[in-house]
Amino acid sequence: MDMPYDGRRHSGQPQQGYAPRHDAFEFNYVYRAAAPEKRKIHYIMTVLYVLSLCFVVMVVIAAITLNPITPIYHVNDVRVKNFTTKPTLTGDWYANITVYNPNKGQFGYFHKFNVDFIYNNDAIAGSTMAGFNVEKNKHELVEVHASTNNENIKAMIHPELKLDELTKERDNLFVVVSIKILPVTAFIPKIGSYMEVKAMAICPGMRIKFENHTVTEGRLDKSDGQPNFCRIMFL
Repeated sequence: MDMPYDGRRHSGQPQQGYAPRHDAFEFNYVYRAAAPEKRKIHYIMTVLYVLSLCFVVMVVIAAITLNPITPIYHVNDVRVKNFTTKPTLTGDWYANITVYNPNKGQFGYFHKFNVDFIYNNDAIAGSTMAGFNVEKNKHELVEVHASTNNENIKAMIHPELKLDELTKERDNLFVVVSIKILPVTAFIPKIGSYMEVKAMAICPGMRIKFENHTVTEGRLDKSDGQPNFCRIMFL
């Protein structure tokens, strides 16, 4: 016997007396609210994350504002007069050095220090300088005068060999020396603070040029245009 036509079969509606189709609930799913415990844990994690981020930012700010930067040393000029290597080593040396304090919040005081003119690890002249102050974010010019004396020659390792090497360089119209400044003030940063330590400034490769073989005066060669910054070495 034929069943009467029922339009609901073709309209996607469930028939009377039958279980509804699964897709009838596809867009009517009920999402339950998160349990109170889960919301509490999420809140705590968010607070901890914000606190950690604030701590990192505070450490960075403290490092920038509280941790001072070690002063910068630059050699502007070096000259020598009365320079000879025969029969013995003589010379009156002069150096002009800039000490720059880059700190905006740290006043710089530099204690008494020694400046030596070094040739092949030996001091060929030296001088003791009085302490001075450098204001915040300012620079100070230091003028050094030193002369070679018998004590310098006596302190040399293999003085005859060193004098021979100096003579050969002088004959080539160039003598290369370094400048050593000891002690200098340096800063080691710490979290939210800093530690002041003593260090040594080494200014290497100062090429002293002589115009000819007869003159006894020489001056720092600046033809390469390179700045003569000093390196800081912690003691």
